Amino acid sequence: MAHDIRKSTQEISQSVVGVNKSIEELGEMSAQVSRASREEAQGTKSIVSAVEEVRSMTDDMVVATSRQTENTKQIETSVDRVSDMAQRIFDEMDDRRKGSLQVIEDLRSLKEKTE
Repeated sequence: MAHDIRKSTQEISQSVVGVNKSIEELGEMSAQVSRASREEAQGTKSIVSAVEEVRSMTDDMVVATSRQTENTKQIETSVDRVSDMAQRIFDEMDDRRKGSLQVIEDLRSLKEKTE
């Protein structure tokens, strides 16, 4: 079970890294869009070039956003798995506690019968 928790934790870490990378890519693309807007003032050739660059960046942003969405889903799935595992651990601990209490009660009862 500890292995499963470690594995889920690693999956969460990997997903978080992916989300961070997507956020960085979106920031870089946003900066590129700003540069493209300034280039439009340089004339028709610059405008055409900037529009093509913006289109390319928009496609990249769509891809990055899709990746970020997928990474978010993976994080949610991993969090759900960890939550389920934690609940099972707590349930097992509670069952063991109840079992221990029953053993103690049985021993007390047995002691009272032998006295």
